[in-house]
Amino acid sequence: METMTVGGLDVEDGGDRDDEEDDVRGTSTSEEGKWYFSNVDQNKRSFLWDEGSEAASENAFGTSEDKRKKWIEKYVPGTYLDQKKQQITYSDFVNKELILYSTVQIL
Repeated sequence: METMTVGGLDVEDGGDRDDEEDDVRGTSTSEEGKWYFSNVDQNKRSFLWDEGSEAASENAFGTSEDKRKKWIEKYVPGTYLDQKKQQITYSDFVNKELILYSTVQIL
């Protein structure tokens, strides 16, 4: 399995996972998963629909390849979702977090 850095994060690329434990929000060990769920109120986030949410969703999930391509081209490396915010807009999530996965898919 190869590891690459995308947006400042190390991402494992390819390969099947043989272990039976699923990752939880990017955790990789049972201890991290236990910590996350024992602090679930602290780690829980609310998502808010804002004026840019519909357009962001259409760019990421719509059928227009041209819109999706233009959306991915607008990605600026080093742009991150603030994980400390308790409330996150859908447009921020799509444009700062989901876009990381979309850029990895085209590599």
